[in-house]
Amino acid sequence: MSRILVVSYNEVMGVPVGRHERGGVIVYSGDYGKAKYTGVPWLGAKQVAVAEAKVAELAHDIVDDINSVDEVYVYVGRAAMGGAMRLIVDLKKACKKVHMVACTCERADKQFFADGLGVADVIWSACSGYAALGEIVRQFANDG
Repeated sequence: MSRILVVSYNEVMGVPVGRHERGGVIVYSGDYGKAKYTGVPWLGAKQVAVAEAKVAELAHDIVDDINSVDEVYVYVGRAAMGGAMRLIVDLKKACKKVHMVACTCERADKQFFADGLGVADVIWSACSGYAALGEIVRQFANDG
């Protein structure tokens, strides 16, 4: 059975924050404090720094699970776009099949990145990727 890894610096619908396994799916998710920034009309440097730090932490945490998975789904949002893209590059170097789940903020930049790296599967989602990632987990974990 194929094992899937899902990585997001945001929460994932139906999955506790942190490392969680369900069926053949391992999920690493975070809460970078997004609620603290609700209503902020622009992405401030502090918000980006906190989100990027969460991605770096998750990239470090997933190391123990990388060799046991076949495919990886990585959320690329606006707040931590750089860190998420660096994680995808590292996963591709590790010969993993990578799928990018991305909100449509800065869509052209994300598509250019995906095309340049050969990430054929970009799943466009609402901001945060919450529902799209939850559906991926549900689908691969055979939750019904």
